[in-house]
Amino acid sequence: MRRRCSLTDAATLNTLHSAAFGHAEAHGWRRDDFAKALEDEGHVIVATAKGYALARVLLDEAELLLIATLPNARRSGEGTALLKELFEQLAERQVARVFLEVVETNEAALALYRRHGFSVSGHRHNYYGRGAGHGAVLMEKALK
Repeated sequence: MRRRCSLTDAATLNTLHSAAFGHAEAHGWRRDDFAKALEDEGHVIVATAKGYALARVLLDEAELLLIATLPNARRSGEGTALLKELFEQLAERQVARVFLEVVETNEAALALYRRHGFSVSGHRHNYYGRGAGHGAVLMEKALK
């Protein structure tokens, strides 16, 4: 597998984020948030010119906060490659489990996470505050 290199530029990550999600402040993330995450050793970010994955680590657990790929890179294996590299870096940091939440209607993301060993651990109804169909599916995966 080709090695993913972490981008160290918040502006570049913000540009990827905007292109992937359709606007610069999607999911509550702004350029300053990427800058803080890059400076914080509690975050792991892997990125390429086509996407990125970002996780927050606390002790031996991590939360996958964001994964994004450019629209023209979807269904090309980019998300899989980003997750695999992220898992490798988390394992190097002795992370035992990874958690995430995803909107219940995001079938592509749910399928991606299931293919990579995540299982459903819970559900939060109307979590995203936009009515029916906007609950959060909670998932987890053991790395060890």
